[in-house]
Amino acid sequence: MIFDLGGVLVAEGAPIARRVWESRLGLTVGELDQIVTEAIGPGWVGGRSEAEICRRLREVTGLVQSEVDDLLEDFYSNAYLDPALAAFIRSVRRRFKVATLSNAAPGNRRAMTDKFALDQLVDLMVISAEEGIQKPDPAIYLRTAERLGVDPTDCVFVDDRLDNVEGAMAVGMTAFVHTRSPATVTRLAELTVGGTG
Repeated sequence: MIFDLGGVLVAEGAPIARRVWESRLGLTVGELDQIVTEAIGPGWVGGRSEAEICRRLREVTGLVQSEVDDLLEDFYSNAYLDPALAAFIRSVRRRFKVATLSNAAPGNRRAMTDKFALDQLVDLMVISAEEGIQKPDPAIYLRTAERLGVDPTDCVFVDDRLDNVEGAMAVGMTAFVHTRSPATVTRLAELTVGGTG
C-alpha cells in the first residue's frame, strides 16, 4: 500500500500564516505561493538544494536567513496528517506493508518525521529528491515496490494526480485518484479485503 503525501496523506488547512506573511511583505493574496514555487524550481530531480532555495527566497523577499526559516516553517504550518487515512493505516499495518512516495524536497524526510512521526506510521518513505527520479517515472514506483519486498502487481497506490496514478498503473500497480478521505478509505478496504501484500 503506497500513499502520496501532499494532497493525500498530508492535507492542508486554511493558509492563514501565508496570508500574514503576504501582508507583511506587501504581496497580493497567493503571491507567496508563486514565489516559493519559483524558488523551488522545476522539480527536485537534479534541481535546487535547500540552500539554493533559501538564497533565492532571500533575494526575492529581502529577508535574512532566520526570517526565511520562519517563513518556510509558517508556509507549511497549515499541513496536517489526514486523520482518517492515518487511522486506516494503523488498522492494517499488521497485514500490509505501507509506504509513502512523494515528489518532495531534500528536507522532506526530516520534516515529516519531526512534525508527524511519519517514520513510525509507515514502513518506508521514498522521496524524489533523494532518489534523483520522480513520479510519474516508472523507475520510482518499481524502486518503491522493490524496497517493500513486494511485486508491483501486489501494490495499491493512491495519489491526487492522475498522471502519477497512470504512472503506477503502467508498472502493474492497482492505483486510483484520491479525492476525499472517506471514499479513499472505502476503496482501500474493498481492495485489501483478504489481501496479504
